[in-house]
Amino acid sequence: MITRHRSWRLPRCWSVRFFPGVALILLGVSASPAAAVTNSIRWWLTSADKRQQLTEQPALAWHSEPGSTGERIEVNPAVTFQTMLGLGSSLEPATCSNLWRMSPADREHTVERLVSPTTGIGMNLMRICIGTPDFTGEPWYSYDDLAAGEADPELKRFSIEKDRAYILPMLKLARQRNPELLFFASPWSPPGWMKSAGTMIGGELLPRWYSVYADYFVKFIRAYEAEGIPIYAVTIQNEPGVDRSKEKNPRWHYPSCHWTGVQERDFIRDHLGPALRKAGLKAKIWCYDHNYNVKSTGDDP
Repeated sequence: MITRHRSWRLPRCWSVRFFPGVALILLGVSASPAAAVTNSIRWWLTSADKRQQLTEQPALAWHSEPGSTGERIEVNPAVTFQTMLGLGSSLEPATCSNLWRMSPADREHTVERLVSPTTGIGMNLMRICIGTPDFTGEPWYSYDDLAAGEADPELKRFSIEKDRAYILPMLKLARQRNPELLFFASPWSPPGWMKSAGTMIGGELLPRWYSVYADYFVKFIRAYEAEGIPIYAVTIQNEPGVDRSKEKNPRWHYPSCHWTGVQERDFIRDHLGPALRKAGLKAKIWCYDHNYNVKSTGDDP
């Protein structure tokens, strides 16, 4: 917990500060209230232009006076309010591909530094993709791609085979280095044949395929669990408030599917929730996985 406090008692603590284009990591050192003390703060800087990359800066000195009534920031680990599930990043295909191209030794060292709670920074919550997102060096795919005009209501052609090249190996390595690592998964698009657009780029999921798409989630979770990758949670859609097929510039055409909040609610209530329960799966469902800085279009008022 971090609160404003008038007493002088800071435990040794880490904090991360973010400013536009800059990330700061600060390490404070405890001070005693018994006498005036000059302390120093070690800090590292990463800048947007990459001239500074976790580069330690000259120490900052600060001075405390006994009996001071000035405002202080106290970090009191004994008192908590809001909790955090975890901190992490994204292990989408581009990241996994680049890690896979490293030498085995460098790859293992890098992953360990990312996720190990003892020899790394301890990332413990990672986003993964259901099918491919926009960030990939290969053609986009879902787990049930068909020729135009075809459909697969029983999902007989469902397969995660394409994930075996480097995505699954990287996820397994990350979990080896941190067995407590949690994965939550997001799709950029349902299979194109389920959508109004007929492709993975834009459009909406057609209501007649809602129950089939719920089974698609079930198959994904089971397939990943069979590979030793438990799924902690799923989201219905990455960036549900956008439809990239409507962008005039083709560079912004990538897998997407528009969902309103009401559509997601109904899909979860009437299809996905019941499908997960019926399958005995404990994955959580997180809704409206949208960008904080991109306004949704055509959503519910």
